[in-house]
Amino acid sequence: MKNVSYKTCFLTIIPLLLSVSFCKLYAQQEANKTSYYCKWCGNKYSSVSSLTSGSCSKNPNGKKHELYEGAEKKQYYCKWCGNKYSSISSLTAGSCSRNPNGKRHEPYEGSEKSQYTCKYCGNKYSSISSLTAGSCSKSPTKRHHPAL
Repeated sequence: MKNVSYKTCFLTIIPLLLSVSFCKLYAQQEANKTSYYCKWCGNKYSSVSSLTSGSCSKNPNGKKHELYEGAEKKQYYCKWCGNKYSSISSLTAGSCSRNPNGKRHEPYEGSEKSQYTCKYCGNKYSSISSLTAGSCSKSPTKRHHPAL
C-alpha cells in the first residue's frame, strides 16, 4: 500500500468537499426561492407556472406575464434611462421617454457594475443613464443598449 501524506489528502479532498457543499447550498437556495416576478408589471407569484398562465396588461409584446430573470435587489434600474426604483412594480408603473419600443420603464436584468458597456459598439459608461443618453450608430434603434 502506498503512503499518502496528509497534505496530499487535504489538497485533494477539501476542494471536492467544498464544491459538493456549494452545490447543496445552491440547490437549497433555489428550492427556498418562493417569489417570481413579472418583468412587465412586477406582480409577485409563488411559481413560474402561475406567473406565465396569467395575462399582463403592461406587456407590450403580448398578453402573458414574463418572468423577470434578474436577482431580487434593493434597487431596480430601468434599462433605458437608468432611473432606480425600490420594486419592479414601481419601476414598470411609470413611462420612460428613452424606451424605443414602448412607453414604460423596463428592468435591467444584469447586476450592478462600476462600468456599463453598449452591446452594439462597446463604448463604456459609468452609469446606465449616461450610457442610454447618447446615440449609437451601430444600434438598430440608434441608442446605446446595456450589455448584461
